[in-house]
Amino acid sequence: MVLNNFQIMRLVVGGANLFLLLFLSFFIAGFSQEVQRDVGVYDHLDEERAQEFTKEIFEVMWYGLKPGMMEEFSEAERIHMAEVHEVYQVFLGVFLACSIVSSLSHVFLSRREPLKSTKNKKSFSHTPCFSAVFVLFLVLFVIWFFDVAFILFHELLFEKPWQFAPDALLLQLFPKAFFEEVTRNILLSWLALIGVFFLLRLRLRSGFQAFRMPTRST
Repeated sequence: MVLNNFQIMRLVVGGANLFLLLFLSFFIAGFSQEVQRDVGVYDHLDEERAQEFTKEIFEVMWYGLKPGMMEEFSEAERIHMAEVHEVYQVFLGVFLACSIVSSLSHVFLSRREPLKSTKNKKSFSHTPCFSAVFVLFLVLFVIWFFDVAFILFHELLFEKPWQFAPDALLLQLFPKAFFEEVTRNILLSWLALIGVFFLLRLRLRSGFQAFRMPTRST
């Protein structure tokens, strides 16, 4: 099946919307002190001190590594967090681009109706189903094969070493169990947001169709 320009744009917009929902899921169900407590971080680290370290790490992730920051951490850990900052900035840029694409698409797509033909409707009506299957497969893969997904994620995004000694402070603050629980919470929240998003779209579409339906004169 050959897609026309409009259908390709719809696919791009759909991907942008999925990324936006994933990014929102990160803020809704991402890193938290409750997760650290649940996985036992405070069993071997003083809670107040651990929270200070965690706050400093998030400052590095947002604003970059500045002199005097993360002095309690090893050089390898500081280098890794500096690279985490760079990756995070890329994600923020992608988030901004997706926001612009998604916002402009609502204005452009709402003024066009190129799917009137039966052929176009049939060829494009399966796209939401394919998207749902892809997202569900991705979520199940990451949850069931977390170790593989975790390694792939770091190998793809980080050039410098990202594995540390078991007693590294960074691993004490964020052990494997922490990332497993956070990842699961984010992905489940992502699925929930996608479901709400599609329901809202169906609701709005049915409302617009009813609004545009011409009344029959008797």
